[in-house]
Order: sequence, then structure tokens, then C-alpha cells
Amino acid sequence: MAKPAVISAILFDADGVVQQARPDWRTRLGSCVAPEAAETFVDEVLDAELSVLSGGDFTPALQRVLDRWQVDRPVQEVLRIWELIMVDQKMITAIQQLRDGGILCYLATNQQEFRRRVMRTRLPYDQAFDDQFYSCELGVAKPKHEYFATILSRIDLPPHRVLFLDDNAINVMAAQRFGLHAQLFPANAGVSALPPLLSGYQAAVPRRSMAASV
Repeated sequence: MAKPAVISAILFDADGVVQQARPDWRTRLGSCVAPEAAETFVDEVLDAELSVLSGGDFTPALQRVLDRWQVDRPVQEVLRIWELIMVDQKMITAIQQLRDGGILCYLATNQQEFRRRVMRTRLPYDQAFDDQFYSCELGVAKPKHEYFATILSRIDLPPHRVLFLDDNAINVMAAQRFGLHAQLFPANAGVSALPPLLSGYQAAVPRRSMAASV
């Protein structure tokens, strides 16, 4: 039997792992235009969002798309769709248990600035995680290696002591190439998917033990 890898920290992706958007978000966004054009419109909005994941203001990017499509809804009304986030409370509880056991837990997510503000100010992540890392704050997005390098520099850990969980296979492979342990999390599978992914790992010396030895 293979010896479990020793880790000190876990990086959790946000969407699809600890949270998800409302199931009807695409329908809500597509309702801005005629039904036959909805999918094309949604794809264009998502392309605009991708362009600002590493920094920049999503609001004017979205406004330009609305203008091209002659959508008469105020941009602030459309932006409310990005506020519709459902947090997986069972996952949050599991993360707290990991932290109680000595594992550092971080949120590591690609987000544009508007949604970052929603997550920072309205969701319980300040209490749930040791820290939060957003691509728009870091100036670089997954799957670029600089994304992982910046986070590891901030948490002061080598790649082999960190596990990365994400529902995007491209991001997982990029993390593995960088030297992190990385596992593909089944999208929106919930907390039941966590134990099998963690079964091959064990915690390094718990933080409370380290503190007691100082």
C-alpha cells in the first residue's frame, strides 16, 4: 500500500466545490434577449467575464455586450445574476473540521471583481478559510503557473505540501505540472466527494502542536 502523502494545506476552488450559482442563472441571463439568441448572448457575456478574471472592471465589459445586443436593462440589474450564489454549508463544516485537525484551508478561485466583492462581503469565507485568493486580486488566473506560484509564496509552503481541489481538469493538470498534489472534484458533488479525494493524504504536524512547541 502506498504511503499517504503528507500535506499542510488544501486549496479549494469555489464554484462547483464549495459553492454554486443558482441553477437558473443561464436562463435569467439569456432572458435579456430573444430566446433563439439566448445561448449566443450568454456565451458572449462569459467571454467578456473571462477577459477580466485577471483584473479590470467587469461592469463596463458587461455594458459593452449589453450595448451590442441593444439590451435595455440597466447593467446593475443584470449584474444581480452574479450575486445568486448558494454556499454548500456541509462543505464549510467539513473544511472547519480539517482546520481543527491542523490543515490550513484556502479558497483559490478565478473571479472577476464584482463577484469577488460579493463573495468577500456577503459569504462566510472570512471565518471558513485561513485566507482567500481571487484571480482578479492576484493579477493572474488559473491555469497559469504564476497563479499557483503567487499563492504558494503567500502561504510560504512548497508545492509538495499542498493539495489542490478543482472541478476543472485543465486547472488540476496545471497544478500537477507545477508540483502540487491535485485532485479533480466532481462538479457540485457535495461533501460526500471529499473523503475519497483526501484518502491518500495525511496532515503534517497540526498547527496547535507546532504552537505548543514554540
